[in-house]
Amino acid sequence: MYTYFLDHLAHHIYSCYKDSLDRQCLVFPSRRAGLYFLKYLSETAGVPVWAPAVLTINELFASFSDLEKAEPDTLIFELYRIYKELNPEAESFDDFYFWGEMLIGDFDDVDKYLVNADRIFANLADIRRIDTEFGDLTADQKEIIRHFWTNFAVDSSTPQKKDFLSIWSILPDLYKNYRRTLRAKRIAYEGMIFRDLAELSVNGFNIEFNWDMFHFIGFNALNNCEIQLMKELSKSGRAKFYWDYDNSYVYGNQSHSAGFFIRRNIKLFGNDMPEDWCYDTLLCSSAGNLSRKVIDTSTDVAQVKYVATILGNMDSMENTDAHHTAVVLADENLLIPLLSSIPENIHDINITMGYPLRFSQIYSLIRQLISLQRNSRVENSVTLFNHSDVIRILKNNYLSSIDEYGSSALISDLVSENNQWIASSRFSGIKPFDMIFVKVSNTLTMSGYLKEILEILYKPADDDTQSRTNPVSETNIHNEFIYRVLLALNRLRSVIEGSGTDLTLHTYSRLLEKILKSLTIPFSGEPLRGIQIMGILETRTLDFKNLIMLSVNEGTMPRGSVSSSYIPYNLREAFGLPTLRHQDSIFAYYFYRLMHRAENVNFIYNSNSEGLRTGEMSRFLMQMKYMDYLIDFSSPGYRINVSRPFKSGGTRSEADISALEQSYMVNSGRRLSPSAVNTWLTCRKMFYYRYVCKLKEPDEILTEVDALLFGNILHAAMEKIYSGFRGKKADRQKIRSIAEDKDFIVKTVGDVFRDVLHSGNDQLLSGSGRIAAGIASEYISMILRYDTGLDSVYISDLEKDVVVPVEIYYKDKPARIQLGGIIDRMDIVNDIPRIIDYKTGNVSNEIKSIGSLFDETDENRNGAWFQVLMYCEINALLDGPAGLQPVIYALRKLYDPGFSGRLTIKSGKDDQFELLRYSDIRDEYYSYLASVLESIFNRDEPFHMTGHLRKCDTCPYRELCDR
Repeated sequence: MYTYFLDHLAHHIYSCYKDSLDRQCLVFPSRRAGLYFLKYLSETAGVPVWAPAVLTINELFASFSDLEKAEPDTLIFELYRIYKELNPEAESFDDFYFWGEMLIGDFDDVDKYLVNADRIFANLADIRRIDTEFGDLTADQKEIIRHFWTNFAVDSSTPQKKDFLSIWSILPDLYKNYRRTLRAKRIAYEGMIFRDLAELSVNGFNIEFNWDMFHFIGFNALNNCEIQLMKELSKSGRAKFYWDYDNSYVYGNQSHSAGFFIRRNIKLFGNDMPEDWCYDTLLCSSAGNLSRKVIDTSTDVAQVKYVATILGNMDSMENTDAHHTAVVLADENLLIPLLSSIPENIHDINITMGYPLRFSQIYSLIRQLISLQRNSRVENSVTLFNHSDVIRILKNNYLSSIDEYGSSALISDLVSENNQWIASSRFSGIKPFDMIFVKVSNTLTMSGYLKEILEILYKPADDDTQSRTNPVSETNIHNEFIYRVLLALNRLRSVIEGSGTDLTLHTYSRLLEKILKSLTIPFSGEPLRGIQIMGILETRTLDFKNLIMLSVNEGTMPRGSVSSSYIPYNLREAFGLPTLRHQDSIFAYYFYRLMHRAENVNFIYNSNSEGLRTGEMSRFLMQMKYMDYLIDFSSPGYRINVSRPFKSGGTRSEADISALEQSYMVNSGRRLSPSAVNTWLTCRKMFYYRYVCKLKEPDEILTEVDALLFGNILHAAMEKIYSGFRGKKADRQKIRSIAEDKDFIVKTVGDVFRDVLHSGNDQLLSGSGRIAAGIASEYISMILRYDTGLDSVYISDLEKDVVVPVEIYYKDKPARIQLGGIIDRMDIVNDIPRIIDYKTGNVSNEIKSIGSLFDETDENRNGAWFQVLMYCEINALLDGPAGLQPVIYALRKLYDPGFSGRLTIKSGKDDQFELLRYSDIRDEYYSYLASVLESIFNRDEPFHMTGHLRKCDTCPYRELCDR
């Protein structure tokens, strides 16, 4: 195994400075690098020694400044206050927030790269002044600036150009005043701290250092402030520089982007690496034990699942060697699925990036609470909350997992009430929901509102011993998340109050979300033990024997864009500010440096190109492919099956047989409906789930009116309209008067909608509800107008509930089952009793034969007429075989010429007849029906799935069938 970079340096520095280690300052790109160095140093020394100072470059600059780095929210409010002073017509903070963040980023870059702010922000009224005002610029810089300002100096000025130039004109003063104000408050942004120290060193001020020598280790891209400080230290003989690179991309290929900054650094500062250090690393080696693989997968989940396969094949997962293995996440969003995919036999894992708060349930709850407030409304002094926001909050684990809150029971009640908008008074006296579902008046009270809720959810430990003995207990983790959010809320509230700025709830939520997204909860454990899981930035200067990198996709490695900037690209280029080209070089170095001493490397990327994904491997992998690096490509396949795949022929169990007996035999209290028998003929597996297993679709609050709900509403409205005629004759004049009373019909339909959707509450219908109510009103008018064309109508009954026992052969002997259902309407027209069913869908009034109604293989079997005729049979069994006439009011065909609503049996071109009485076909129909009923209860009949896959498209059980 190759000697690692930091390990080799630990030996070198110890041998050179072992008597004065405490007078050395070691500067690293990251804290993780310093931690590893100290580990190697302690192993090298073998005895207790005074440790050197170990700092990151940011900490080094901060140590010489009397300014404190401010939080981003403090910086943005301070900038807005200065901006308002310079621009009396300043927009609101909500409009300023986004580009204000950009400006702070630009100011940070301007300072870190020691750019003259007056020059870069100058408002050039005349481009000819470039030569006189910028005489010390190069010709290329002048041309870039001239080209930029020409775009804004054309005669055809637009409002956007005017706004840009008006803001650009105040940027010099904004920059100066902002820095002056921050300095007065003893705070700063990072670039400001960097610039102060760099300018002190440039101007010859003596800086008092606490160390004899500064060792800058493993750096790559340096900003101008860092370069300036390093130059001054180097001039005074107090700095040494150690670079980690491979000859292939620094000297072998001068255009290789990975060596862009290293070549400049060596030219500026030289190289103090020991002479025995080898720069021909494994990157270009052809050693036989070297393995580099590129693996493409079809999903992000497949990436993390494949990690388990790779780790399982490694032979160095013992506790003493596991830290030589790193899993690097180019996309840190894969952290949580990765943790769930690590093999159980691997116990020690070190996660350098911490647990992001944005993946926690508390972050989800905060977002849900903000959404609740943003979507709330007030009508007639009543606060209303959207049902979806309410249900999401009640289902959040922080509430649903605690039985004392009773969130499950409350959800059931709200679903049964089916109110799309839920009044805050609904939660009155129900703890803690009466504190959650209240209207927040402004952003300041929003902080207090969120704090009160979090304090309720805080769980005190059973005793102090629990906290000390088990710091990673579920309770402590729960409380840690809440504590971090409370700190963020307190800080944000303090900043808002101190700024005197009014914020909308939208901007407040953006600020809070940005703060919470940046928070991570550190994992407990030994940081130098076990498999290392880290982001790409944490890998700087570190070496690993085994390397697994995920999401090595173009757009992720390297990242596809830089942060937004108010300074256009050509000006950034002219003044030496970082651009996308610089970022590509930085990530190229990170990528190639990781392979310097890695013997077993696996790159995994997602080749799926759906949505915004391109599915392309990283350009760095493409470079390796065509630059003769030793690399193997593979595309593993997966066979994914459910644990117990369902078969189309479902054999009955004794439990299934018993369930049918207990449900539908006489004295069971239940009846087999025409709809159930129809389901059997459509798909036996659906019948099995619905009527044997009694699997119900989960109840939820209805906001959209589907076909089933629409039909139920129309039936209920027709019953309400005709209820006054039950048992009476309704002559044409009376029906016509109702049909012409549009207001009455609309009101009746509206009342029914509110009864069904809102439990009778007097709430306005949603947009889709109003449309559906309008359609239902029109359908009802059509029915009434059609009925006025009849000689006379006697309404016998409406929505009649019927039940009748029927004898079948079961287990080789007679048995009785119960049939029943609800008949929409029974009337008498011209002395002919009719059974009527209303149908809003497309229904054909023709069938080939009675037998076709029972043909399970017929995809177009007419289920509507099967049901109506079954109602006729049930009624005939109750009242005798009278001359019932089955009728379907197919509403879409109600005004077609010659429409009668009666069934036509058309077995051939010249062989057809219209069914006027059910008794004409009763014997044939009943023989088929009896056979079907016996098949339903026959223990040898399988519960097979339908062969018509189109019927599965709308089936709620399709996932159970794996279709």
